[in-house]
Amino acid sequence: MSTKLSFKASDLLKEEEALARLRKKNYRIQFQKCLNVVNSAHKDLHQQYTVYNVPLVLPGDPHFSLQECIAYLKEKLTDAEFYVKLMQPGNVLLISWLPEHVRKVKKKAQQKVNEKRAAETQASVSEAAGSSKDEEKKHSEGKEITNQNMSNYVVHDIKSGILDTSQLTLTKAKSIFNIGSGNKQLWLKVNPCVLKYGYRPHQYKNTSPGNIVISDMGDLSEAVEAVEQFVIDTLTRVYKGTTLNNVAVTDKTIQRAPEGMFKSSMYNGTLQVSVDNKGKDKCPIFDQNATAVSSVDLKQVLTAGLAVTIFVQPIFAWMMGEKIGIRWDAKQIKILGSAMDQPDPDSEGEEDDNASAKPRSAAEMLKLFDD
Repeated sequence: MSTKLSFKASDLLKEEEALARLRKKNYRIQFQKCLNVVNSAHKDLHQQYTVYNVPLVLPGDPHFSLQECIAYLKEKLTDAEFYVKLMQPGNVLLISWLPEHVRKVKKKAQQKVNEKRAAETQASVSEAAGSSKDEEKKHSEGKEITNQNMSNYVVHDIKSGILDTSQLTLTKAKSIFNIGSGNKQLWLKVNPCVLKYGYRPHQYKNTSPGNIVISDMGDLSEAVEAVEQFVIDTLTRVYKGTTLNNVAVTDKTIQRAPEGMFKSSMYNGTLQVSVDNKGKDKCPIFDQNATAVSSVDLKQVLTAGLAVTIFVQPIFAWMMGEKIGIRWDAKQIKILGSAMDQPDPDSEGEEDDNASAKPRSAAEMLKLFDD
């Protein structure tokens, strides 16, 4: 007995699109209600923050998803330069327009602009290069790996997915633990990224590597945390029941601070990376045409806001006293775009004079905004 279909896949898709439009209409209504709450807090209460309770359901209306609505409200409020944080029990939005929080939102927005410009710059450079230029570029890129054999490296593009740590190795060498992938070095390709802070030379030794601070554009944290978890698990497995640097190792000893000894590499969405400008481990730097930049003053070249492609390597895990961490080195940097205007790091976190002059009630509530 044959069964005749009364609908097609395209019919189901059209029905889903219609339902999505109905849901979005409800989200727009919630957004307007949210703006009314914000406006009332500003005009009637003279506050610079408020909360909005997103309804769990809309009685009598099935065209509503709490998670979709929260995502919609957060996106719209952030676009309007409001600082938004989701609070417990999971449907409460804490909304701030305090000057310091507005600066944070603008800073993140600028980072996205930088990333977009960097991608556009890279695309235009690739398009402008002809087939002969491509061959020349390949030749240059072959030299980018510090003139060493590519077989010595395993390169993981952080955009390609989750880092497989099953092949990573940890080898003790005196007071450090070298990190590798088998008998090779592990490089993470971060493309593009933006320098939050430009190059800073070593505070005490001119011959020692300086450092830069790069911002996470969405995939870096995951790769870094995967390497960190490998180090934590390996050290715990190898040294459990023994002592490491005169510290008794248990299941909880080598965990992330503050519970354990391990100091996370990421801090507020950034990673500090050492840059060696001298010696055999010198980090090569290339311009947009993949041409090596030589005899450079890194303070003038690697400036805050610069869009780059960078290969970073977890060199080793170190242990100092009762702290464990990982050193990350820049192995290769390619400049993608000009430096963008960035907030002065020395002024970061300062409040406007008017803001600091106003007394704030419920100060303990505002602490919830702290990252």
